[in-house]
Parts: sequence; structure tokens; C-alpha cells
Amino acid sequence: MKVKIMKAILAAFLIPLLFMASIGSGKLSAFAIGYGSYKTARVLPNGAIDIGSRDNPVPVNIGDVIEYNINLTVPSAAVGKYDLLFVLDWSSSMKSPYVSGPVPALNLAKESIFELCRRTFDSYPDSRIAVMGLNCKVNNTNDPKYLVKQYNTDFVDSSGYETVIKKAFSTGPLYSEDDNSQFLAAAIDKMKSRFDKSRTPVIIVISDFMMDQDPKGTFYTPVPNYWSTCMKQRANEYYNAFANGYLLMVRVHHKSNHKYCTPDFDRYMLDYVIQGRKNSHFIKFDSSQSDNDRTELLWKTLDDAMPSVYAITQDNLAPGLEFIDSEPLASQVYKNGDVTTLIWTISHITVSQYNIKIRAQVKENGIFENYATTFFNKDNAPYKTNSTWHMASGGVKKLHLRQEILERGRSSVELPNSAYLLLKNYNTFYPVTAVSGARGAFMTPFTEYNITISPSDYTLYIEQLLPQYYENAGYCVTQRGTDHDPAARQTGTPALNYSVVSEYWVTLYLRPVAGGPKEYEWNNERNYFGKIYNSSHALHTSTHSL
Repeated sequence: MKVKIMKAILAAFLIPLLFMASIGSGKLSAFAIGYGSYKTARVLPNGAIDIGSRDNPVPVNIGDVIEYNINLTVPSAAVGKYDLLFVLDWSSSMKSPYVSGPVPALNLAKESIFELCRRTFDSYPDSRIAVMGLNCKVNNTNDPKYLVKQYNTDFVDSSGYETVIKKAFSTGPLYSEDDNSQFLAAAIDKMKSRFDKSRTPVIIVISDFMMDQDPKGTFYTPVPNYWSTCMKQRANEYYNAFANGYLLMVRVHHKSNHKYCTPDFDRYMLDYVIQGRKNSHFIKFDSSQSDNDRTELLWKTLDDAMPSVYAITQDNLAPGLEFIDSEPLASQVYKNGDVTTLIWTISHITVSQYNIKIRAQVKENGIFENYATTFFNKDNAPYKTNSTWHMASGGVKKLHLRQEILERGRSSVELPNSAYLLLKNYNTFYPVTAVSGARGAFMTPFTEYNITISPSDYTLYIEQLLPQYYENAGYCVTQRGTDHDPAARQTGTPALNYSVVSEYWVTLYLRPVAGGPKEYEWNNERNYFGKIYNSSHALHTSTHSL
């Protein structure tokens, strides 16, 4: 006589109900396959961005496009820091519109100075500036007793530069004369007296360089003697004092100094002051130029003179990731085996953070640490950037299931030919069936399922719905499709970890309970309630996608 399988009958009613309930409540979402989503990082409860860690990487799926930033912060040892000293000729020919007209000649440099400071602080934030407004009681004597330091500020950072520059252009001169040799001497003394000498000194002299003869009739007359003696001496003092410094001479042309703007005077400046040195330059301002023209000329001259701080950044993309693109574009991209190497050469680095955005698609399971190594031209030590951590353990996985009956001879209870199972992952469950057979000469076939594991939990639990008069006899699990030996079975409920594994074969074992039904019992009768079909696939197939 045959015995009906009470729990199998129960499953016949429950499984379709569970199936419909799971669809209606959206519980199937963890098994839905979806590609192309962006996984930058998790958002924490306080709104901050979680970029993952070694112990807690950001979960992603195979097929996801991850987007991560390399944050490049330049160490102070590799960044240029400058002290800019503006030496302004405050004689009447530079400050009075009656001499230079229609506006004071010095005003031609006003906007250029402002913009130069802005760009300097943008590119070299730890820099400082100071301003000196100088004139003399007597013209070109090369005697310090006639020098007047009418305006002389301390070195200030980016928070105070606008105030000191505005005042430099809103104050009238006390004396009319000038003496550029003494102007430069005062600038050198100021640079030497700085308390903090960690910054590179830059002196920018802005004058019309009207080298009139000394009214006292000293040996500096005629004018060329002043250049070849006084100006050359001051320039040499500067170069000797500041081997790493920069000297920029700016001559302003206006209606009253034409005779001092000739090729001869250009040669005096080049021969006696600039002297062919790479760290000194001579440029000219005039009213035919726009403010922007003068700004670009001033900035380019100074920026070209300063040694460019650049970085070479290299990112070896973790194996299992396929490079898509980056912002900015990488200078070089090449592949060696499974590793893609990206290289950026970045010039004009500042102390502020520089970000490189990289997009890559997840092709394999694994844990990915993404970071870069950076070398700076001023400091050859390599710097490791920030790390972002991702782990691909979700995505489409494979599961092979079957059920086998052990100790068949213990009882005459009906042999189940189907296994009724419940898969659980994260907050989602799904009922499935598999082939069930007696352990014997013929190997029971596996039923294959394609599943998608939630990136929030990589563990899949398998629960059996036990037929009446049967009990759980353990399970075997392998990562290869070989026959399982019941002698090696484990006890309990299978819990499959898909964090680093993408495919499992599982055999679930049952055995008849001792003292099963007697042949004369009413329950020992087969009842036909129809055949149970797997609603997710045709009868002839053995591979199912959930």
C-alpha cells in the first residue's frame, strides 16, 4: 500500500500562494537582474558618503559601473610658497595724472596686481604679499638718506591682500623724486628681515625708470653710469642674497618718459639688471594694452619663471574591473594581463585637493581597493592617495539542487520524487522544487537555478519542507559538479556564502523516521490531488532563473 505525503500536499497549496505573495509585495527584487547602475558609495545616516573600508567594503554587483574619486592632496613639501613684494614707484611721474595723464601711470598696473595676487593664491595658497610705496626727496643720488618709505606693509596672506593693494592706489605721494637703486636696496633689506624665510622671495619693481641726471652732479652722470654702477650693484646684491629668488622689472610707459623707453634703455636694463639670468625678467606696460593684456603678460612671465610643481599619478585598476573613462582624461592607459594602468601628468598643482574621477565596470567577484600612487617633482617620495573599497559578491549566481533519500529499506513509506524547498536571501524568500530520488545505482540529477544575491547580504539559506514520516539527514555542498558522498554530509540547514563563490552544488538528504505508518493504517493510502508544476519553467527544462 502507498502512503500519501502530507507535507507535500500542504506544499502544493502553499507554494503558489507564497509565489503570488512574493510578487505582490515586491519580495522578488533581490532576485531581479539589473546592470549598468552606478555604485559610488553608500550614504550614511548622517548624510556623509561612505567610501568603504577593508573590513566593510561597499557592496556592488557584477555588471555595475562603479564611480570613485582619487583625492590628491599635495604635501606641503612639494608645493611652491612665495613671498611677493611689490615695489611701487610713488614719484610724481607715476602717481600724478598731470605728468603721465590722463590717469596716473601707476594705475596701469592696478588691476594686473590684483589679478596676479588672486592667481598666486589660487595656485600657491600658502604664499604672502607685501607692498612698498617709495619716493625720494632728491632724485637718483643713490643715497639712502633721501629715501622715503611712504607706504610699507607687512607680508599678508590671502585674507588681507586686497586691503593693502587698495590703499597703495588711494594715497598721494609725499615727494616727487625717485631713485630705483635705493628702491631695490630697500626691497632687498625687507626680504632679508622676514621672520619666516620658508617662502621663495619674489620682488616686482613697477616704475617708469626716469633716470634723470643727479642735480648734485655726482659721478653717476651721465645716465648710463647710474645703470652700470648703482643698478648693477643692487641686482648683484639681490642675486647673492636670494639664489632661489625671482626679480621682475616692470617699466610703465607714459607720455612723459618716452626718452627713457628707447632700445638703449632696454639694453641697460637687460645688461645690468637682468644679466641673462633665468630667474629675472623685464616687461613693459603701456596704455595701448588692456588690463587683461597686462595681467596675462605679468602672470605668464612670473608663472613661467617659477618652477612648475607637477605630479605624476598612477592608478593600477584592480583585477576584475574594466576601465571605462576618467575625468580628467588619463595621459596614458595600458593593460598588462588583468591589470589596467592609468597615468595622469598634472601641472600647476596646488595645496588644495585635486580630484580624479574614474569609472569602471565590475566584471568579476572580488574585493577591490582603488587608490593611486603620486610622485611630485619637488619631492620624489611616493604618496599613496585615499582608498575606496568595493566588494562584488552579488549579481547572477548559480545553484544546483537535488534531494536524496537514505536508508530506504527502513520503511515502506512512499518515496517522494520532488523536493520542496524555500530559498532565503536578505529579506526575500522564494519557493523552488528539485528532483528527489533514492540513493542507489542511479545518480539523482541536479536542478540548476540562476539567482541574484542581494549586495546587502551574501548568504543564501535553504530550508526543506519535510514530507510526512521523513526527517532531515543532513546535506553535502561543493563548488564543483561531482557526485556527493553521504558519508561526508553535514548536519543542519545549508547557508551558502556567495561573497567570493559564484556557484554551488547542494544535495539535501532525507531518511524515513523510525516507526513509520503500519500497512493497515488508513493513512497508508495514496490520494491523487493532481501534479505540482514549477510555475517558473517548463517541465522539460532543468535550469531556472529567479
